[in-house]
Amino acid sequence: MSWPADLFNGFVAAGTLALAAVTVKLARATNKMVAEASHARMDALAPKVAVLDLQVLNKPVQPALDAHAAPGEIDIGTTWDLTQHGEVRIGVMAEGTLVNEGSTTALVALNPGRDVEVLEVSAPDNAGSLRPVAQQGDRYVVRPRVTVRVTFILWRAARDWAQDPSALGEVGLEITGSAKSVIDTCQLTFGKHVLIRHRAKDGWAIADNDMTTVVPNPPPKPVAAIGEVARRYL
Repeated sequence: MSWPADLFNGFVAAGTLALAAVTVKLARATNKMVAEASHARMDALAPKVAVLDLQVLNKPVQPALDAHAAPGEIDIGTTWDLTQHGEVRIGVMAEGTLVNEGSTTALVALNPGRDVEVLEVSAPDNAGSLRPVAQQGDRYVVRPRVTVRVTFILWRAARDWAQDPSALGEVGLEITGSAKSVIDTCQLTFGKHVLIRHRAKDGWAIADNDMTTVVPNPPPKPVAAIGEVARRYL
């Protein structure tokens, strides 16, 4: 039996299209497998830095009078007169712990947001004493199995804390290895209420999480959030 020419040509065209579609699917699957294998090799060489914890310290601080001294703590419940001391800066401190769980050295950049200061980045030496972590350019060098302590401060004027008590500080982490095959990013967010209106006295007081003896309703709990790590391949 012979097929009409137009019908036969239709079968050939359909078969060609089907074969082309299968070829495209196979090419995509192959490319995906190649990319996954390449990413697996990059993952094996990349450092693995994890943020173990982040906590906000209870007492806020004031700038140190001496440039080499630590910020001074302000006692909870201290009354604060904004008319006289509204422009004095008050800081909220947060401490976090990072660890390089991988087998290769990590280069960690800390990118503080507005009004945030990176106060300290330290790791224990062989004797167990904390020492500043070495830097390579603007990145901290974190060797395998090393745990690092980081301290941040969110600085704002007392008047700003009174007007907007819920302001938060942000620090972005950007992590690479010496091979620079991947970049991991993570966002840290922290903050707490610093000032609260005094129930009995005219003015404000340095806030605590539980101040029912000073104010009817205590301020909300501090915020200490560790974002998810996102990986980008170069």
